[in-house]
Amino acid sequence: MKQEQHTHTHHGTQTLAERFALFLSALCAVHCLLTPFVLVGISVFPTLGKASILLDTKWEVIIIGGTALLGFYTMWHGYKHHHGKSMPMVLFGAGLCVMLIHMVFFQEQSSIGMGLGIMASIIIVISQVQNYRYSRQARCH
Repeated sequence: MKQEQHTHTHHGTQTLAERFALFLSALCAVHCLLTPFVLVGISVFPTLGKASILLDTKWEVIIIGGTALLGFYTMWHGYKHHHGKSMPMVLFGAGLCVMLIHMVFFQEQSSIGMGLGIMASIIIVISQVQNYRYSRQARCH
């Protein structure tokens, strides 16, 4: 796909949005990676269960919702205005689909559920990094 001439200016908001989207994606990955350890910790120290934000469904929905909203914006912007490559969007969509399967059909405490959550968050992080790198390579930032 032939790229159009870069005609808009950035005032730091796009880079900030990309970085925040990457941060939320990484936070999601850390959440998915730490959850098994928190579950083991709760079984050993039951009082940890009361203070654990990692197991709160609202926390998961906020992180995933924020990642999805900001991610869709940064993916579309990168594709339309910078690099024209669809692979980051495809990966991002695939990661969100796997995350949706994880949240709807599997409980966090199951090994399949945890595996799907980890896989989904890693795919989402890879898509964000790829989008950011493609945008940087287009010398737009």
